[in-house]
Amino acid sequence: MTRAKIVDAAAELTEKQGFERTSMGEIAKLARVAPSTLYHHFPDKRALLLALIEEWSERLAAGRRSDLELEAFARSEPRVFLASFLRKVYTRLQDRNWIYVELFLLVNRDHELRERFRSLKDAGIERLALLIELGQRQGMLRQKPDAARAALLLGSSLEILAVQLHMLQRPSDETEAMLEELTEMICRYLVEED
Repeated sequence: MTRAKIVDAAAELTEKQGFERTSMGEIAKLARVAPSTLYHHFPDKRALLLALIEEWSERLAAGRRSDLELEAFARSEPRVFLASFLRKVYTRLQDRNWIYVELFLLVNRDHELRERFRSLKDAGIERLALLIELGQRQGMLRQKPDAARAALLLGSSLEILAVQLHMLQRPSDETEAMLEELTEMICRYLVEED
């Protein structure tokens, strides 16, 4: 319970002011624990960041499981399902952008962070590839694109949307329009036959 309070406090402060500008003292104060308790659970700030990444990964994995329910895909019209999936991802990016931005800024400085970030992204791409393969087997999606490469392209497109949304801080009406265009482009690529 104490560990969770610390992680929650770190997440809240990071969201408000960024990870690098957040001190361990501020985290301890918000979590209402003594600094010695904080350091007992997390020997340094990097260990706390790794815990934040782990928590974020678990939340994303849970979200992806619900986003990519294969049964729902099998029962729906592919364009509607893909549009709904992309909307869920976009909404999640809007709601919890801080960890993505922090990781994006820090991954080039830390090998372990880079590997965890890559692992997180790879898990999402694998899940997308499974979805695409299922759609292809059921004749709902085009056979031509390789599922793994199509999933990588889709994941990369979503990452670009995240950069536009958070790092470049585009207005929401612009990113909404980008989402609509991205949805149309992906549907043309995956759903419509030549």
